[in-house]
Amino acid sequence: DREPERVLAFADTVARWDFNRVVPAHLRRDVACSPRQWRDAFRFLEDPRGGYPCNLEAPPLCGDARFLEDVSGSLIELGSVGSPDPAVEALREQRRKASGATVSPPSQGGDGWGPFRN
Repeated sequence: DREPERVLAFADTVARWDFNRVVPAHLRRDVACSPRQWRDAFRFLEDPRGGYPCNLEAPPLCGDARFLEDVSGSLIELGSVGSPDPAVEALREQRRKASGATVSPPSQGGDGWGPFRN
């Protein structure tokens, strides 16, 4: 959700291709998927309220969100990526509050990098 307009433009471009399967880099096998299904997977970025299912800030996925936020924070510290737009941060906070999810502090200290610190 860091740059929804750019992601949606990418999703629109790919959805114009003729395909019936996708091969995600993070899964072991290809997945049946039409161009329409591909584009539908990105519809959550069009909801300005963030009220879509599988909200990462809501249980049970909020632990995954904390991990991803730790990684994001580390990448920002390293200068690999820029900070999210303040509107994105505000939306994330709104989703957290609406879900009742508690927010743990980011990983601190120790050896390692980002969420992998000891």
